[in-house]
Amino acid sequence: MVIAQWVESLSILGQVTSRLELMIEAENKILKATDLYPDDPDLWRSYGVCLLSLGQYYEDVDYYELAIEKLQNGLSLDRSNPELWHTLGLVHYYYAILTQDADLIERACRFLTRAIDLKTACPNLLFDAASAYLEHSEIISDVASLQQATALFEMLLESYKEAILSHPEWLYHYGRAIEWLADHTEEDAHLVRAIEIYSHVLLIDPDYPNIHHQIALCYAELGHSTGEAEYYQRAINFYRLAHRQDAENDQTWLDWGICLIHLAHHKLDTDSMHELYMDAEYKITQAGLFGNEHAYYYLACLYSILGRTYEAMELMYQSFYAKALPPIDDLLDDDWLENLRATPAFSQFLSVLEAKLQQTREE
Repeated sequence: MVIAQWVESLSILGQVTSRLELMIEAENKILKATDLYPDDPDLWRSYGVCLLSLGQYYEDVDYYELAIEKLQNGLSLDRSNPELWHTLGLVHYYYAILTQDADLIERACRFLTRAIDLKTACPNLLFDAASAYLEHSEIISDVASLQQATALFEMLLESYKEAILSHPEWLYHYGRAIEWLADHTEEDAHLVRAIEIYSHVLLIDPDYPNIHHQIALCYAELGHSTGEAEYYQRAINFYRLAHRQDAENDQTWLDWGICLIHLAHHKLDTDSMHELYMDAEYKITQAGLFGNEHAYYYLACLYSILGRTYEAMELMYQSFYAKALPPIDDLLDDDWLENLRATPAFSQFLSVLEAKLQQTREE
């Protein structure tokens, strides 16, 4: 039905361009259409697409719940419709991203897999399913889901080679899957492979969002695993490019600063080491100014390394108040906090943390 396509086009265009009036127009049209033709499953799918767009625009769970309800109406009319299952899976996927809910992302994977069973030859469907399994693996740290995501990305890239130049996002998310696989397997080969994939994205679209940052993270991780300073230097080069791409990205500032601290530990020259520490201080402070609450903790780590334990302790409390501290076991194991742990103030701080933890358990 033409009205269904019209509603979907208005909804998607409104969501992509952040034009609320288009989404409202789509909603008004689909309300009338479903009243007139309540037995048309395609209209219920379009209603779901419209509500999904509104949910993404407002970041409001109520719209996702309504979208699920409308799509279930459509499935009650035709359970063999792959487009309905596909859209139902997408709604659960974006709902799960918003809430980080494991049950929602598991359902998203199940519904998208059902759609694949009904209609395999569809690149958008394969990409959405692969992305959902990747998100599932990240939310619950599940290797099986990650392997399924990787397999689906590889099927997509192999089956639609001619379309890759038009879809750098396929490669980007595949790179994320391989990078995440490296985290699970601790194999450097996966990091090298992820860098290769991200480099292909750069060739297709040099301005692809976050691409320089992701490459920098891979090089930094190689620095951690190999202990070679050269990888930290490469990471810093890409953090610099990431900063040029988005000068207000707080996570780039933070990761850049952390990388500078790691590189400083490889310097034998005291002046070079001090210069890197001062640069790291500036970068991490900038991250905090742009709203990254984890900057408190890492600045505390830096001040601990520098012997500025009073300032480090103040920042630890700020991190605590911001609910940005790592687990207590990490505080006790972090080499960067060695100087701070030797102070009476840190012992008192631990007592405060343990009391708060006990209070939380009792509640």
